[in-house]
Amino acid sequence: MKKNVLRIITLLAVIIFVAACSSNDNSSDDAKSKVDNKNSSVEKVLQEQKDKNDSSNDKKDNKKDKDNKDTNAKDKDKKDDKNKSSSNDKIDVDLSTLNKNLIYAQVYSIMTEPDKYEGKIIKMKGAFSVYKDKKTYFSCIIKDATECCSQGIEFVWKGDHKYPNDYPKENDEITVVGKFNTYKEGNDIYCQLIDADLSF
Repeated sequence: MKKNVLRIITLLAVIIFVAACSSNDNSSDDAKSKVDNKNSSVEKVLQEQKDKNDSSNDKKDNKKDKDNKDTNAKDKDKKDDKNKSSSNDKIDVDLSTLNKNLIYAQVYSIMTEPDKYEGKIIKMKGAFSVYKDKKTYFSCIIKDATECCSQGIEFVWKGDHKYPNDYPKENDEITVVGKFNTYKEGNDIYCQLIDADLSF
């Protein structure tokens, strides 16, 4: 009888041991399943992030292409503007690159010694100004750095333009390129840029 009890206890121990191992295998399978799920979740997240980055890069590439097209269009417009002013493409005096004090001094020199500049192509940047007397005069005004003093040169815009529709507003910044010329009205001599190109 002792042997039978011992066998039953041993058999029960084996069954419990097998059951425990089986349960461990199941929990091991569950753990493995969880790891696999985590791995697939991680892979899914990584794939989503990659797709998002690819989409973002496509958008950036499209934006770069659009920016390049815009830049090319602007360059073409500048080239077209340059071609329009081909009569004044050789600039003898470029006032647009000087600082305000130097520009003011240079314009003062032009106004006081106009014979030195006769027939030269001059480029200047300043404020648009209109003066009406018996006729209408247009000029480009340049102020010194303190803006207490100003000098200007009258210009005659080449082509057929009507004031005020075709012209900028008073004090708008303009760039003028034209041939320096002097003319006489009454007893006074005046300076102007003739056959001028105007941009604003």
